[in-house]
Amino acid sequence: MRWSWLLAGIVLPVMMAGCADTQGGSTDLQELELTKPTGSPFTRALSHEYAAFAQAEAERQQWAATAHFAKKGLAAAHGAAVPPEGPAERSAGDPPAAQDLAAARNRLLSVLASDAPARAPALTATAQVKFDCWVQHQAEGGYLAATGACRKNFLAAMDALEALVKRSAQPANPPAPASSARKPPDR
Repeated sequence: MRWSWLLAGIVLPVMMAGCADTQGGSTDLQELELTKPTGSPFTRALSHEYAAFAQAEAERQQWAATAHFAKKGLAAAHGAAVPPEGPAERSAGDPPAAQDLAAARNRLLSVLASDAPARAPALTATAQVKFDCWVQHQAEGGYLAATGACRKNFLAAMDALEALVKRSAQPANPPAPASSARKPPDR
């Protein structure tokens, strides 16, 4: 009987610590929710987007993902422009999906390097977090409904952002075409 009490004294605290750790992401999420974002309009928007995504992952009881994205949101809340997920760092499940994610990340990095974060901070933040969402759900084995929704929302945001970047690259007042006909001299 003494051994059972000794064993219980050792095993019970370890089990309780394990149970507490299963929701470890919720403490990061709570901290994020209590943090007032600072920094640029883009990093503040990024913080809000990551908070929403971390909350969605918490509702799915994906505690590691909750903690990961809450930490990214906290960094953004403190003014850091955190990078998007690297699909090569995570298993994308299949080579075509990995290639699709790599091409999408390149598009996103191009937009992030432009003036889009300053001109459309909320939309740029949405694009980044929807990309991260797509990577996350693809790494989980292609959680189909969420993967498709994340991908669709990412692509819609990217189309709008790329159009914005393209418009901003064009001159405001294009020069008038030169006339080939000579103007008669003034008399």
